[in-house]
Amino acid sequence: MPKHRLQRYGCGRARGTSCDRARPGRIGASAGLPVLMVVLALGLERPAAALEAEALSYEEARAVLFDVSDTRKASEAAVSRSEDESRAARTLALPGVFANTTEIFGEKTGTIANTPLGNINFSDNLRGARASVNATWSIYSGGRITATEHALAAGVDAAQAEMRHTEEDLDVLSLQ
Repeated sequence: MPKHRLQRYGCGRARGTSCDRARPGRIGASAGLPVLMVVLALGLERPAAALEAEALSYEEARAVLFDVSDTRKASEAAVSRSEDESRAARTLALPGVFANTTEIFGEKTGTIANTPLGNINFSDNLRGARASVNATWSIYSGGRITATEHALAAGVDAAQAEMRHTEEDLDVLSLQ
């Protein structure tokens, strides 16, 4: 090795350059190796105990996966919606009662011409509240109400089957 070459140290620079001088707040390259060894020693001291603490049984892992799964939550919402529709269909055979209220402002004036009494002028004040109540009750629906109730009950079964399918997909995913 020729004598004119500079001797190199741990940081790859010649002696007397910045890596050899102490800087506040910075650790030199040679000091980094012991620090790394201490960190690794502390982290690897009990790897078996750390793995045992993180290990979950299949049932626990499945429960956690079901809790965080958006697809399962969507399936649960679909089942809930189908059940609500089915419960609402039970009221189809009951009478429907409708109330209507209206507030009117205005006045109507005019003339009724060509009557035996001659031309009649009138002025009517229409201001005031108007109300009505209507009720309808189906006497015979031709089986449409029963068919609707059965169709919505089948929708509940379909939504529950879709939820079971989603749960099976999540089970397969958890085993991979």
